[in-house]
Amino acid sequence: MFEKLSIVVFNKKQNTTHAFLISKLLILISTFFIFILFILSCLYFYSFNDYKNHVKNKAKFNALQLDVNNLITYLLNNELINNEDLHKLNLLETSDFMQSFSMPVDGYISQGIKIKDKHHGIDIASTFNADVYSTQNGLVIFSDYVEKYGNMIIIAHANNYYSIYAHLNKKLVHARDYVVNKQIIGHVGESGNSDGPHLHFEIWNNHHIIDPRNLIEEYKEKDVSIR
Repeated sequence: MFEKLSIVVFNKKQNTTHAFLISKLLILISTFFIFILFILSCLYFYSFNDYKNHVKNKAKFNALQLDVNNLITYLLNNELINNEDLHKLNLLETSDFMQSFSMPVDGYISQGIKIKDKHHGIDIASTFNADVYSTQNGLVIFSDYVEKYGNMIIIAHANNYYSIYAHLNKKLVHARDYVVNKQIIGHVGESGNSDGPHLHFEIWNNHHIIDPRNLIEEYKEKDVSIR
């Protein structure tokens, strides 16, 4: 009788111990999941804020008139480039700089510069996915999608020159990348407001629009546009 009573008491103690351990384990598991949910909530909150800032910055960029002075100010203010980057570009200055611009893509000029229509560059008709090259050594200061221009790359060169490549199908370089003359930076496409595969190409010097046909001799022979 005493042995049976001892066994019953022992079993009750075991059950109590098991119940205690199970409750502890459940508390630990609950705490762990609450911690995970907290971490995920924090990540979502910060990611959402980053996304909102990204959308806000992109909307601000889209709202800018494509003027290099405004553009550089925008990029500097958003820390996409810094003064040190621009200073390095000045070290690239060479005496034959003006003679060293090359064709960004092989094709025929279908449309020239039309200031009144805010068409600040030339359109070069080419085949879809044709290679697009950097026209000069420089620093990529922008590589993203812009509503009007589609996939667009902007490269800063020495002597305060800038080249713009728009309506790309694909971009192969990122902001802060250094590129060399004739390096492949993307492929011809029809992204953004485009009627067909072509490269929209602009050259600026500070806030002045430069006609690429005056710098790239080959395009004078391949110009079928009405100026």
